[in-house]
Amino acid sequence: MKINGVLTNSNFCIRKNKYEGIINNLKEYFTVEHAKNLFDMDKEPMIVYKEDDEYLYIPKFIANTDIIINGLTIHFKCKNTFYYPKEINLTFNKVLREDIEKLTGFKFK
Repeated sequence: MKINGVLTNSNFCIRKNKYEGIINNLKEYFTVEHAKNLFDMDKEPMIVYKEDDEYLYIPKFIANTDIIINGLTIHFKCKNTFYYPKEINLTFNKVLREDIEKLTGFKFK
């Protein structure tokens, strides 16, 4: 199954009315259980999706990858992109290790 979606700066967006049959399975897949041990017995599951009336928003890193839910392979196809890079101003005050310089070919003056 292929799910077409839109990639944004923070999410992969899936139109809910287009994939009604699989939305609940996706919500369940993106609800993560904590590891069970003596100290975490009462912790609630962590939900790693958002939703509104129109879209289900899942982590953006799922775009153009496959997952398997209940034996069904789902491919998340990025149909459109609304991804805008943000310019940041950083000052690098350290020196790269020699092996990193060799690997990247990048040197500071």
